[in-house]
Amino acid sequence: MFVTIASFFRLIHNTFNKNNAYKILIFLTIIILTTSVVFYQCERGAKEGLTFWDSLWWCFVTLATVGYGDYFPVTVPGRLMGIIIMISGIGTFGFFTATVASIFVEATLKKEGGKMDIKEMGHIIVIGWNKKARIIVDELVRENTGQSIVVISKKDKIELEGKNTYFVHGDAMDDRILKKANIEKAALVIVLADEGLESEQMMDARSVLICLAVDKLNPQAHLVSEIMDESNLAHFKRANVDDTVITSQISSKLIVRSALYKHVSDTLYDLMSNDQGHEIYQKKATPKEVGKTFRELSLEYIDKGLGILIGVSFEGGTHVNPEKDYIIHQDDILVLIAKNL
Repeated sequence: MFVTIASFFRLIHNTFNKNNAYKILIFLTIIILTTSVVFYQCERGAKEGLTFWDSLWWCFVTLATVGYGDYFPVTVPGRLMGIIIMISGIGTFGFFTATVASIFVEATLKKEGGKMDIKEMGHIIVIGWNKKARIIVDELVRENTGQSIVVISKKDKIELEGKNTYFVHGDAMDDRILKKANIEKAALVIVLADEGLESEQMMDARSVLICLAVDKLNPQAHLVSEIMDESNLAHFKRANVDDTVITSQISSKLIVRSALYKHVSDTLYDLMSNDQGHEIYQKKATPKEVGKTFRELSLEYIDKGLGILIGVSFEGGTHVNPEKDYIIHQDDILVLIAKNL
């Protein structure tokens, strides 16, 4: 949650300090105790069985409302105390209601303006905002991994529709902005090219610098970056980027496949989008799967309706559609097509 119980009380404390609310609380306490004593002294002779606690109760209910009618003053001094406590209640409760309301309004304005510090852990951070970023966030929300999604952008305002989606305003090249997004606790970071820059070289140079900063602050995070120019791939590898996506290369090859084979684009769209059909997933080979051949395991997956194995990832690369007698090893990652994982 964005506003935890501890942070909520911290907000109340800071707001009360700023608005001198503690001084008003002290003044109000003095009024309650004073009027309770005066009411008790003046009214106990007129109302048999009246105690000081009854007087204190009367002060509280009169302060908050206009009383319940169970106790009411009949003497002139008692009625004067009633007038004082009612006037005090109207102003004081209005003030405190406005103060508490301002806390929620301030929190909402900070969230919408990207001013809040992120307290999430194991979350996904998307750096940069454009049409691709919108699609990425929507896909991540539909994937329903249970992880919160944080977008870092220099834009003044971004409308995010997902329940656990947050916005941090600022330049990701600034470590303070990355820390504001709680980069140290993030599980996955996606860096998108800044399409507002003049050239692809400048876009990639900026992305590399951001990746270096991310790797320094959180080397455990899975880091993915978009690359505009394939010739810059080595720079991203030196920045310890785990996965890279060369946008122009992927789109060009997809166009060629679609031109040569009519239904390839529809198939690939289905596999890459989680709002329909089956998708591509990966999972670590279980101890029971280790030692089996790729053919044996493929047939087992089909028979059990678990999906279709299409490849195996291991240290050094991915082997799509390996030889049927390939033996599954302990650290292998299985790549499969399935409706869900």
